[in-house]
Amino acid sequence: MSVSDCFAAEGDAGQTVCSFTLSLSTPSGQGVSVNFATADGTAIAGQDYLAASGTAFVPAGATTQTIDVAVIGDLLDEPDETFTLDLSAPVNVTIADGQAVGTIVDNDPPPSLSVSDCAAIEGNAGATPCTFDVSLSGPSSFTVSVSYATADGTATAGSDYTAASGVLTFLPGTTTQPVSVDVLGDTTIETDESFFLNLSGPTNATLGDSQGVGTIGDDDAPSLSSTELNHGTVQQADLLIRPDLYRIGQKPYSSYEVVVDGTSGDIVPVSLERLAGDNLGVLQTAAPVAVGDTVGLSWENTTALTVVNQHIRVDGTCANPCGADDVYRIRAVETTYSIPRFNNSGTQVSVLLLQNPAGYTIHGHAWFWKSSGVLLGQLPFTLAPKQTLVVNTSTIVGVAGQGGTLTVSHDGRYGDLAGKTVALEPSSGFSFDSPMTARPR
Repeated sequence: MSVSDCFAAEGDAGQTVCSFTLSLSTPSGQGVSVNFATADGTAIAGQDYLAASGTAFVPAGATTQTIDVAVIGDLLDEPDETFTLDLSAPVNVTIADGQAVGTIVDNDPPPSLSVSDCAAIEGNAGATPCTFDVSLSGPSSFTVSVSYATADGTATAGSDYTAASGVLTFLPGTTTQPVSVDVLGDTTIETDESFFLNLSGPTNATLGDSQGVGTIGDDDAPSLSSTELNHGTVQQADLLIRPDLYRIGQKPYSSYEVVVDGTSGDIVPVSLERLAGDNLGVLQTAAPVAVGDTVGLSWENTTALTVVNQHIRVDGTCANPCGADDVYRIRAVETTYSIPRFNNSGTQVSVLLLQNPAGYTIHGHAWFWKSSGVLLGQLPFTLAPKQTLVVNTSTIVGVAGQGGTLTVSHDGRYGDLAGKTVALEPSSGFSFDSPMTARPR
């Protein structure tokens, strides 16, 4: 009796079969048997294949029999691995070749490397770290390396940040490495600035998103006002001393709406503006309206800064000098939506549906988050009036194979979007809806 080698592609999940063939040199007039057992080589039982043992029989007159060993699929980039099948205790037969090699052929491509963006408030002196995360799309059994180097954008190395370069090494199983770049503090009033971190020369991996953007947030512009607006603020004010100035500390990847209404007196007209970070430029302005009308602004914060101070200015001219009777109401509300669940892991796929029932075009972003709060990916969108967007979220960069939550920011009015995710299980036809909700006022 002899036993042949076997080969099997591992697959990405589940199990495949590696079939060994027992062969007799000549038919026998009586049944023969032999014991068999697998043994680890570079492949590990329970991790790469399922251990097998037992007794194999070849009936009288037959010359072959097969022994099937299950191979376990995975997504790990690794070398081909081997295990052995050993024969013993022959009955009515002798063993000529009693050991065969099972080869598990890896079918997984090298993982890809991507780098996140980073953001830091500069401070007035010293250095503040801005940390990029360099990530592999999946674990590898090989040691992965990649070079990195900073490059100027609107920020200049030496005065705004400290140039950095080097090589990152990912030991087998490691998927994330940080790169910290020092941002240099100053007291100069300036706009936010940016620089880049570029990846190159990967080993045992490919390049995905090879450029990260570092944003240096300026904190030197004097605050226009200590009057804070936040989600749900409703405040009455007058234009006895004009203009009126407000501030909103806005979280990253969120959206806001500010509305002025309830005007009375002889204000003609009322104006509403959102100012730039230097407190000089005007980012948005709403068309002035007459007494009794409503004026509003809505916008997104798509930066990764911890908090962005949004400065709001309310002004108006009066038929007579403005006085205490020239009043208005200002309201602020965060318009960011949330969806508690999406799942593209395992065999599930999630579809995102967004609908604009309003009569104007809405622009925005869907942000995909791990449960730990790490941003996985984003989807910019533009929805014309009465339009619906349907997206397979597994096609979005960074979201395939992942699960977590969503937030949706936009430049529309509060409550003017509708949506949900639908998690689909193709094998069973099961689906699970997760509705999109706005923050209660």
